[in-house]
Amino acid sequence: MSAEQWFIDEHKVSGLTLVVVAVESSQVGRCRAAMSGLTRLPRRKGQPLHFTKELDATRSSAYRTIAALPIAARLVTVPAGVPYVMARERAVRWVARRAVESQPQRLVFELDEAAVAADRRWLRSELTSHPRIEYLHLGKSEPMLWIADGIAWAAQRGGVWLPMIEHLIIERADA
Repeated sequence: MSAEQWFIDEHKVSGLTLVVVAVESSQVGRCRAAMSGLTRLPRRKGQPLHFTKELDATRSSAYRTIAALPIAARLVTVPAGVPYVMARERAVRWVARRAVESQPQRLVFELDEAAVAADRRWLRSELTSHPRIEYLHLGKSEPMLWIADGIAWAAQRGGVWLPMIEHLIIERADA
């Protein structure tokens, strides 16, 4: 089992994209501290970082921070036209199958109350023979999820944002 943790967020524009950010467990604290430091930037006070709602200056600082982190990202896409629940199932099962291959310690999904029960069912089904892979859902207050959110937003938005972090994307897959 690798000493990695995966942090996963979704973006629902033009289909569904799940972004899986892999971080060595020994680096999670360092990455979390770097991301937490971004809350001092000009932005909405007391709110988790959310790239859709941030000022361009804040995004730019955040992407410079993310670009320097020891992480790797995978983008899993389901095209537009696939009903959301089916798209989510395909993407979550893809993540679980990739986890079986890579054996991370933990999968952390951004919390979506409406998706938790189904996610757990699909993950249990795919990870049944790998009970040591832990999976959980956490809210946006988890700074590691901000990285996945940022990469998802940049991948969808393009422009000046994607080139800043594109070197972190090690895989693009269709589910």
